[in-house]
Amino acid sequence: MMMTRTLTDLEAIDLCEALRRSVLERSPRTARAVEDIRQADWKAIPSRERGTLAIAAMMDIDVAIPAARRHARQLLIDLENAGLLAEQDSSRVREEVFPVYTDLSPADQAAMAGDLRFVMRDEFTSRLSQVAGPVAALDLLDRSCAKLKGQRAAQFLAALAYPVIVADKSRRRWAHRYGLLAEVKETRSNRNEALKIFGELAHRAAIPAAELNVILGVFTGVQKVESEDAALCLAEPRCSDCPLREGCQYGRFRLQQGSDANGAGRRNLATAMLPEDRPREKLARIGAGALSSAELLAILLRTGTEREHAVELASKILRTAGSLDRLAHMSIGELTRMEGLGPVKAVTIQAALELARRLGASQPQPEEPPVTGSRDVFERLKPYFLNRRKEQFVVLLLNAKRRITRQIVVTEGILNQSLVHPREAFQEAIKDSASAVIFVHNQPSGDSRPSRDDMAITHRLTQTGAIIGIPVLDHVIMGGDNYYSFADSGTLDAHP
Repeated sequence: MMMTRTLTDLEAIDLCEALRRSVLERSPRTARAVEDIRQADWKAIPSRERGTLAIAAMMDIDVAIPAARRHARQLLIDLENAGLLAEQDSSRVREEVFPVYTDLSPADQAAMAGDLRFVMRDEFTSRLSQVAGPVAALDLLDRSCAKLKGQRAAQFLAALAYPVIVADKSRRRWAHRYGLLAEVKETRSNRNEALKIFGELAHRAAIPAAELNVILGVFTGVQKVESEDAALCLAEPRCSDCPLREGCQYGRFRLQQGSDANGAGRRNLATAMLPEDRPREKLARIGAGALSSAELLAILLRTGTEREHAVELASKILRTAGSLDRLAHMSIGELTRMEGLGPVKAVTIQAALELARRLGASQPQPEEPPVTGSRDVFERLKPYFLNRRKEQFVVLLLNAKRRITRQIVVTEGILNQSLVHPREAFQEAIKDSASAVIFVHNQPSGDSRPSRDDMAITHRLTQTGAIIGIPVLDHVIMGGDNYYSFADSGTLDAHP
């Protein structure tokens, strides 16, 4: 565990200014967002806008995406039309039934509506103004809401431009590496400790907490911007490019590791990584399938070099080879010509890849049966979609014999014509030279009837497939034990 420290006022100012310069110089979009935050007044945000932001937080919607923001606003309208936001007798029967977003069960709708009634009341702003700081503000939402809790509550407050810094895993990891936070573990007490540390840092540096929240979000990769160069403190940090490295405990260790030419007291830099980021511990905790190829290769390498830890060395080896398949066909001589690879590591890599090759040869897979209709698609994907609470839009790639060669998730969450774009839908099909495709998505509510958005998406994708020469054979909507096939119903080419 790294030792924690307390910054002086000057150190806090220098740290925050270095963070601001690093992010704002690399991301003009963040610079504009910071200017908007400075002019924002969370107390003046209208009730309906608070409702939209609350829905976005509850459903993990990025309000920075216009289409997603419109969807959150439309859901608010649906809940209003359904009478779920009105303060009225719940036993009263409405004569007219309004549809609500189909991904929500009645229980989820009721819970969401209860939270919205709380945050959209006029007295909500008054109550939030009276609490003493962000920890108390989150406690207020935890006590008063059913779904708007924990990190979702923090995201909601941050979207309001309330003075809070979201204490998510990535921001906590940065604080831990810098030496401000003792642990990164996911507990309420640790999140509250991180909130206090972040608030104190903003206070000492005289920078608005809402502004520091955005800057840290970009710096740690939580908030995506136009330039990937702005995100430096990732799971695999880019310490060599980081302006904070000389003041960062983690960064200083890496500098010392690289400058120790004699190797005295040198140790594997993986020991300085956070426990959840170390490949061996990660594999033992969540399984080999969750690790990247670089992480699996790092376990084989065991150690890195004077300048790189094992994961960085593994990533460089994979980039040099071009792919795992090419790496598997490289000789010992070719491997040892790579910087950081000696004979022992080269032999270890060859042995592991040869075992994988023999395993694949000893267990031949039966040839995939051809798809003869929508029932085949339904039976194949029914176990995959079982108990999934979010919508997924999937594309099945087929060869000339109508056999499925790959199954790819195009998008997850809210589906509409703006978010399911033909470019992403056909990207892998074009790369693999697929002969045809079938699109499939699920309805967690169990209602497999197509919506207007479903009709529009299908028409647009069918047109695109015809233009690029990859026909769309069907679009199947899965709803529990039921399904709807556009091909079977004769509506595959129909206009919405």
